[in-house]
This record gives sequence, structure tokens and C-alpha cells, in this order.
Amino acid sequence: LKRRQMKKMFWEMKQRKKKQSPLIEKKVVKITSEIPQTERMQKRAEQILTLQGKKAARAARFGISSVPTKGLSSDNKPMVNLDKLKETAQRFGLNVSSISRKSEDDEKLKKRKERFGTVTSSAGTGTTEDTEAKKRKRAECFGIA
Repeated sequence: LKRRQMKKMFWEMKQRKKKQSPLIEKKVVKITSEIPQTERMQKRAEQILTLQGKKAARAARFGISSVPTKGLSSDNKPMVNLDKLKETAQRFGLNVSSISRKSEDDEKLKKRKERFGTVTSSAGTGTTEDTEAKKRKRAECFGIA
């Protein structure tokens, strides 16, 4: 009985509180600006111009020739310092950049040319009299000639 009585008392207290508290009216705030739309557009344009000026100043400070436009363009390639790439490659023992790989391959080719001289295509694949004689002999063995 005590539990039921306690529950009933709590329930009655809640009901009284609900009746006592006045209904809270929701406040509706309309957002209207005192500034006309033309002035807002002018302020926005000024902000954009100042942002573009800031970007141009930053580009000049970091040595970038032009401010990048919207989207990706294939013409904008960063300037590469080969000496720095070589130092990095020596430090880590790897060539990370494709540009440094190309320069390294070119150096290897130059060294090879210095050692062995330039190889012409006719010298490597040219046929001599000995090879011609061997070919004829082989053809005779198989009855092709």
C-alpha cells in the first residue's frame, strides 16, 4: 500500500506543477536586415577584393608567379631545385622524385658513353663474312638453299 500511495502522491505533484506553470510562448524572431541588398552586395565585393589582394601578396611573398585560378590546371608546375632533390636522395638513400630519377639516368648514360663510346645500331647488328658463311652452310645442311 505504501508504494501505491507514494506513486499516487508523486503523480499528483507532477499534475499540480503542470497546471501551475504557464504555457511558454515560443518567440518567433524574423531576421530582417536594416541594410539594403545593394549595400550588402558592395560590402561582399569589397571583402572578395581584399581576399584576392591577400592571396596576391602571399603569392609574391612565397615567390609564386601567379595566383592559381579555380580548378586544376596542368600548366602550373612547381619549380624544382635539382640540387635539393639530390641532397634529399643522398640523405634517405632513395630517389623519390621522377625528375631526379631522370637526371640520374642521364648521368648514368653519359658515364656509360664515356666508358664504352657511342654504339651505333649498324655496328651491333651488322653481318660479317663469317656469319654469312655459317648461314649458307646451315641452309645446305637442311636443304633450304
